Amino acid sequence: MKFYNREKELAYIKEKINSNYSEFIYIYWRRRIWKTTLVKKALENKVFLYFYIWKKTKKEILGDLQFELEKKWFFLPWEFRNFRDFLEFIFRQKDLIVVFDEFQNFFEVDKTFFWDLQNYWDNYKDKINIKFFFLGSMFTLIKKIFEDYAEPLYWRKTWFLKLEKFSLQTQREILKDLKVFSHKNLVSYFSVLYWVPKYYETLIREKKIKMSVLENIFMENSIFLNEWKNIIIEEFSWNHKNYFSILTAISLWKTKKNEIASYTGIKTETLWRYLQDLEKYYELISRQTPIFTMKEKSKLSRYEINDLFLKFWFRYIYKRKDLIELGNIDLLKQYVENDFSTFLGHSFEKFCKEIFIENNKIWEKKEFIFTKIGSYWNRQEFEIDIVLHNEFEKKNIIIECKLSENKITKQACEKLIENSEKIKEIVTQEKKLYFFTIEKLTKQKEDLLKKYNIWNLSVQTFIN
Repeated sequence: MKFYNREKELAYIKEKINSNYSEFIYIYWRRRIWKTTLVKKALENKVFLYFYIWKKTKKEILGDLQFELEKKWFFLPWEFRNFRDFLEFIFRQKDLIVVFDEFQNFFEVDKTFFWDLQNYWDNYKDKINIKFFFLGSMFTLIKKIFEDYAEPLYWRKTWFLKLEKFSLQTQREILKDLKVFSHKNLVSYFSVLYWVPKYYETLIREKKIKMSVLENIFMENSIFLNEWKNIIIEEFSWNHKNYFSILTAISLWKTKKNEIASYTGIKTETLWRYLQDLEKYYELISRQTPIFTMKEKSKLSRYEINDLFLKFWFRYIYKRKDLIELGNIDLLKQYVENDFSTFLGHSFEKFCKEIFIENNKIWEKKEFIFTKIGSYWNRQEFEIDIVLHNEFEKKNIIIECKLSENKITKQACEKLIENSEKIKEIVTQEKKLYFFTIEKLTKQKEDLLKKYNIWNLSVQTFIN
């Protein structure tokens, strides 16, 4: 699979490689996001040392380190007795680039490695030009190693990168290369696979890319059915069942704290700690509040799973794991298909928000640069999908996201106008109303919107 996007990240890494100073860089986030591929791409035409740290015994890892070094130097003057011998050799060299992949595994093998690394780094970083890259997939552990003030490597980093999924424009490029691009496919692939690079690499390698994203998810010997189970159990360890219950609840639209407590049976006073962990430590969920509400004071908060594939997995695959165990994959696929339009409807709102965020400055040519984006709801149970707000110009764009133009009716128009007038924070400010759809509207629907002074935007408006 060809290398897509990441121009900004590549530029940052190359800048660090070419600096006149030693660098101590960690790159993290979930598995399958192409951390290793990114670094190796940036190091093309460079000589560097690459060490993959397996979950092995200390002696085995020392042997692996020695073997990798002997591939570069052919002969080493001694055999490493411990990790300090290894670091002593590394820091005696000059102008080295060193990559440690799955660096967090040292934590389980020998924690003294971090103290020795800190000591050598502090003593040698200003004497030699050495570039360290530390890659980690257990993102909680890699953050602990570098960001916990009690750990020896705290504050040693010179730069770090949380590697995110592909941009929407890159997603479009991939689907076009695969010859399955349509705006509908763009939305559905985003909503399920969430554009994690390794998933597309797998589909392309096995030549099983198909028009329907569900066909790819539920194909024979699918890698996706147990994907998140393996990743998250490793992160949560022994306590994963409560976290799994909470994530399942949120995936089923139980997004308020009392709803989550009722579904999981976890007491509210205990639930708060789990929610805090999932949001702040694991970064798997986010606490959402109405756009004009101060987050710290809001009692209207809801929780949302950040990764859409994680939401999909818990809503359908984990919840119906009984069908997988019985081998009824076709029945599971049918179960998903019956509910999939509901899932897409919820995901489409997130898709639309990402379009606006990626195109904020381009949008200025038509309207304005927004300074806030979010949803709006109140205790009266009315809700608006997206509000774009410019706090300086006091201008607003109110948007309802509709997967199908069939949902744009006279009643929908009247409801949008009525709800927009209920947003008390901007009642005297300038407002413009839109429906956001996948495809451009038919003339009949456009004429309907004109009667109500409502405008239309579509995915096609931004991505062709």
